[in-house]
Order: sequence, then C-alpha cells, then structure tokens
Amino acid sequence: MSLYANQAEVKKIIERYCELRRCANCRKYFCELDNLGMHKCRYHPGEYDPEVEAMSCCGEKSRHPNVNNPHASYSHIMLWGPQNRCEPIDTFGKGCKWRDCEAEVSSGVDRKVVHVDSIASLVPYMNPPMKERPGFRKGPLRLVRQQPFPKNVWYHPPLERADGR
Repeated sequence: MSLYANQAEVKKIIERYCELRRCANCRKYFCELDNLGMHKCRYHPGEYDPEVEAMSCCGEKSRHPNVNNPHASYSHIMLWGPQNRCEPIDTFGKGCKWRDCEAEVSSGVDRKVVHVDSIASLVPYMNPPMKERPGFRKGPLRLVRQQPFPKNVWYHPPLERADGR
C-alpha cells in the first residue's frame, strides 16, 4: 500500500495493524503496530535433540525438580497456601532468541519481514519510531520480525535434508 492509497485501503490496513491480539507463545496482548520489529517475545529456534539431550540451538538442557528436598515426597498430599503454593516448572526456559509476538489467530501480517512501503501510512503513528526498533533494516526499508540466528553458531546444527528443508 502506498502513502497515497485510497481511503478504503488505508482503513483496512489500520484495522489489521491496530486490532488487539494475543500472543501464542507468551500469552500477552498486543497490536501489530506496537509489535512490529520490537522483538519482545523469547523463543527457541531449534528443537529438542535427544542425541545430545539438549536444545539444538543453544544447548539448554531440560530442567528437573529438586528431588533432594526432604518434603518432596509429601507435596502431593500437602495443602498449599497462597504464599507457598506449588508451581510446576517448565521443562525449558522461555528461549534463547527474541522475536515479535505471534498472534494465536493469523492476522494476515507476514511472519518474517514487513516492508515499510506496505505500511507507509502507519509509520507516523509508530511509537517508538521505526528507526529505534531492533528489527529495522535498510536497503530496502523493512522490519525483520525475529533475530537472525545463523546455523554456524548453533549448539548442534540440524542436518540439511535432501529435499532442501
């Protein structure tokens, strides 16, 4: 969409980028206009690799509860108050890299790169300005939706398949 598009196109773009959505990963609410290129959501670009028993991207091993706790065997029959309630631990941390939040229901916005010429009428309303966002790139002007993570810095890089995926 150009800067001088008709009002119907401008209205449709504004509705798409200003609608309130919920992130599928961190469960926070956001609108795409505030989310573009901000990298506020953590994720693991790799998967769990059973060969090395760690995440393939950063080498994080799975967490295990403290079994040396003398009260661990009684935890299933104890009554927990609001101050000392039992909370299950996540198997892995939130992630080793940052990206923009991703909506639970697709918003129609590209998940990898948003070119500035497609949202030119929204640029004056961005807070913080586009140039201060971590995902801002020049040549051509675009907002990258996740941090780059080249395969040569992975803990255990995935093998390339014959079909090119």
